[in-house]
Amino acid sequence: SIFPNLFRVLIAKNLVLQEGKEPYEKWKQTPIPVTFKVGLFNITNPAEGGKGKLPSVVEV
Repeated sequence: SIFPNLFRVLIAKNLVLQEGKEPYEKWKQTPIPVTFKVGLFNITNPAEGGKGKLPSVVEV
Protein backbone atom coordinates (compact mmCIF):
# COMPACT_ATOMS: atom_id res chain seq x y z
CA SER A 1 0.00 0.00 0.00
CA ILE A 2 1.22 3.50 -0.75
CA PHE A 3 -0.02 5.10 2.48
CA PRO A 4 2.34 3.38 4.97
CA ASN A 5 5.30 4.23 2.73
CA LEU A 6 4.12 7.81 2.37
CA PHE A 7 3.82 8.16 6.15
CA ARG A 8 7.31 6.73 6.64
CA VAL A 9 8.76 9.21 4.16
CA LEU A 10 6.95 12.17 5.75
CA ILE A 11 7.95 11.16 9.27
CA ALA A 12 11.59 10.58 8.28
CA LYS A 13 11.68 13.92 6.48
CA ASN A 14 10.38 15.77 9.56
CA LEU A 15 12.66 14.00 12.03
CA VAL A 16 15.92 15.17 10.47
CA LEU A 17 17.79 17.54 12.79
CA GLN A 18 19.02 20.06 10.27
CA GLU A 19 19.97 23.59 11.28
CA GLY A 20 17.30 26.07 10.24
CA LYS A 21 14.50 23.49 10.18
CA GLU A 22 11.66 23.59 12.72
CA PRO A 23 12.44 20.23 14.41
CA TYR A 24 16.04 21.36 14.97
CA GLU A 25 14.97 24.66 16.51
CA LYS A 26 12.54 22.88 18.86
CA TRP A 27 15.22 20.35 19.81
CA LYS A 28 17.80 23.10 20.36
CA GLN A 29 15.51 25.03 22.72
CA THR A 30 14.23 22.11 24.77
CA PRO A 31 12.94 23.30 28.18
CA ILE A 32 14.16 20.14 29.90
CA PRO A 33 17.90 19.53 30.16
CA VAL A 34 18.90 16.36 28.35
CA THR A 35 21.60 14.26 29.98
CA PHE A 36 23.21 11.09 28.77
CA LYS A 37 25.30 8.81 30.95
CA VAL A 38 27.25 5.74 29.90
CA GLY A 39 28.55 3.10 32.25
CA LEU A 40 31.48 0.87 31.30
CA PHE A 41 31.88 -2.45 33.04
CA ASN A 42 34.47 -5.21 32.95
CA ILE A 43 33.28 -8.81 33.31
CA THR A 44 35.73 -10.43 35.71
CA ASN A 45 34.48 -14.01 35.30
CA PRO A 46 33.62 -14.47 31.60
CA ALA A 47 34.01 -18.26 31.69
CA GLU A 48 31.51 -18.70 34.52
CA GLY A 49 29.16 -16.09 33.09
CA GLY A 50 29.02 -18.00 29.82
CA LYS A 51 27.91 -21.14 31.69
CA GLY A 52 24.70 -19.62 33.00
CA LYS A 53 26.10 -18.22 36.25
CA LEU A 54 25.75 -14.56 37.13
CA PRO A 55 28.63 -12.52 35.75
CA SER A 56 30.80 -10.59 38.15
CA VAL A 57 31.26 -7.04 36.91
CA VAL A 58 33.44 -4.13 37.97
CA GLU A 59 32.78 -0.58 36.82
CA VAL A 60 35.68 0.84 34.84
